[in-house]
Amino acid sequence: MRRLLVVLCLLGAAVVGTPSPAHAAAPANDDIFDATVIPSLPFSDAVDTSEATYAPTDSVCGVATVWYRFTPTESGRIEISTAGSDYSFPTIELLTGDPSAPVTLQCEWFDRPTLTSEVAAGTTYFISVGTCCGGPEAEPGSVGPGGNLVLNVRVAPPLISTITLEVDRGGTVTPSGVVTFTGSIVCDQPAGVFITVEVTQRRGQTVATGTGYAFSICGPAPSSWTGNLTGYPGPMFGPGNAAFTAGGLVYDGPFVFDTDEGSMHLRRIQE
Repeated sequence: MRRLLVVLCLLGAAVVGTPSPAHAAAPANDDIFDATVIPSLPFSDAVDTSEATYAPTDSVCGVATVWYRFTPTESGRIEISTAGSDYSFPTIELLTGDPSAPVTLQCEWFDRPTLTSEVAAGTTYFISVGTCCGGPEAEPGSVGPGGNLVLNVRVAPPLISTITLEVDRGGTVTPSGVVTFTGSIVCDQPAGVFITVEVTQRRGQTVATGTGYAFSICGPAPSSWTGNLTGYPGPMFGPGNAAFTAGGLVYDGPFVFDTDEGSMHLRRIQE
């Protein structure tokens, strides 16, 4: 009996003494009430969010969040970026109000790790940075996913006020009706721009129509761009004159866009 008791005691000690899997501590700013204060801009911070926990204040914008608090002294526009972070699908959420029930102002997620917003002097804002996305599997207290976060907050660059778009008056068309067009664009501030070109061409008793797209990075110096299109639905394009109208919009900015329209001559080339 004594031997049996000794064995049982040893087994109990072994069970009690077996260490459980260790987890790193959650980030210091894991909760909105412990938000890291942003004293001034520009501001940069790096933190490991792999052990950040899901909390009731997290939203569908992101889970396993870390938090920052910012009260600007001047009104204006700020830019919040997670460029340089090493994990997929970071999310950025801008909120304000009572930290117990903050109100979401803006959310950027998935493939847009930058948020730009107007802010008012004297108003306290919260910045929540997490991982996409919420759902039933994200229970309060659950950990991650996440990674090495790099957060940068700065005064946003000036808005674009002038864009000049020009379409070259010469284009090409293949035997299968694929039109290629080119042009140039100038912006008073650096920006990415989506360009849309609508082309129509009379083909006997019918009219070929199509819309093509291009993307260009523009700035004060002229930038060249190229796009193409096919007639859809209906007749194919062919060599000869065609009318066009061009315009577009600024990526992540105001829809301020000068347009160009006129006629271009399409030259036949081989496929």
